[in-house]
Amino acid sequence: MNHLYNTGLEQSVISTLISTDNAYDKVVGKVKADDFYAGAHRIIYESIESLATSGQPYDRVMIIDKLLADKRDKAIIEYISNELQTIAPSIFNIESYIERLIDLSQRRKISECYERAKLKISNFDLAPIDSWSLTAEDVNAVMQGTVSEVYSNISQLIENFVEDLKHNATAGVSPNIKTGLVELDNKTMVMNGEMVVIAARPSMGKTTLGQTIAINISQNEDGVVVFFSLEMPKASIVKRLVSSMANIHMSKVFSGQNLDTQDWEGIMSNKKRIEALPMIIDDRSGITTGQMRATLNRIRQKHGRISAIIVDYIQLIRATNLKDNREGQIRDISSALKGFAKEFDCPMLALSQLNRSLENRDNKRPIMSDLRDSGSIEQDADHIIFIYRDEVYNERSGQKDIAELIIGKQRNGSIGTVKVKFEGEYSRFADLA
Repeated sequence: MNHLYNTGLEQSVISTLISTDNAYDKVVGKVKADDFYAGAHRIIYESIESLATSGQPYDRVMIIDKLLADKRDKAIIEYISNELQTIAPSIFNIESYIERLIDLSQRRKISECYERAKLKISNFDLAPIDSWSLTAEDVNAVMQGTVSEVYSNISQLIENFVEDLKHNATAGVSPNIKTGLVELDNKTMVMNGEMVVIAARPSMGKTTLGQTIAINISQNEDGVVVFFSLEMPKASIVKRLVSSMANIHMSKVFSGQNLDTQDWEGIMSNKKRIEALPMIIDDRSGITTGQMRATLNRIRQKHGRISAIIVDYIQLIRATNLKDNREGQIRDISSALKGFAKEFDCPMLALSQLNRSLENRDNKRPIMSDLRDSGSIEQDADHIIFIYRDEVYNERSGQKDIAELIIGKQRNGSIGTVKVKFEGEYSRFADLA
């Protein structure tokens, strides 16, 4: 790795910062301490940063004073007083030097990524695809990790906000993603880059709601919807799509029995519409988030933009760290899913099971603590929507075919309940008339 650093270049940058007024203004937001290879240069730069940030001068005297106060190695102080003092400052070349400094830093960090990759490959607790995915994430983080990319000036941010506002007002469109359920869309503002958790007990309709939203997004947004169905085979998903879109009773579609002429006409007339859905289904059971990421990257390369990701469901995702406890595994999985929303700039709809504990309560409407392994899921989610159908628990319920969508969390909005129609025989949710 000897060719991946240049101490002479680093000395010139440090000397220029120390010797020239306002030189730090040319590097702030671009350079981090760990961009320097030499340990002494990292420590000196940290002192310069600290002094400049607090509005103090960062000349040789002040830096040495700070190093003494911080009880740093006296060898660094001697280095500043002797060797570094002989290096001529170069304010006119500082920007070119900074570009080269960052270039070398990134190359070192990528090299370190691949050193870590060798250890991952030798770890037989990780599948090869997970080793590759974790390495890709590692490299991606290095390439996106420069300070200049994560810091933004407020004046530019407000300018972008006003331009977006003007565009949305002129175009007459709202920037939020439409679920297709009007009352839910009125209550929520799902945006690209956000994670929506849909949680319920078995038989409440998690998959049906995920599918309903997937169909609506695929019809209304540019891009392809990716549906990871860990529990249900893709053939079953297709049958549900046919039932929902062709308006044919699900029992007929699944059994292939009692289909009349009208049913066949419905299937054939809707066949092309269903075929045209920009939707990809992956029904591998026991898939890991690493395998998901590899699949999503392949889909993006082949099909272009991804408009939404649906995962059915979180607890069926296979953990890569088998030595961690279940809570730790779910934390890693939840964090990865939230990361996908940001990386692919689309909503992540993550379905989740609920604990059995609510079955012992008189009021069986879900609450936040009912989320299984809920801590990290609750923290990562931007929206949490619980599904409750009273008829599941009460045979004499006056709420037949009505579902409550309970918004338990909404990062940028209010919580509350929306009532929708549950058409289970057609595998869909719909607006109440």
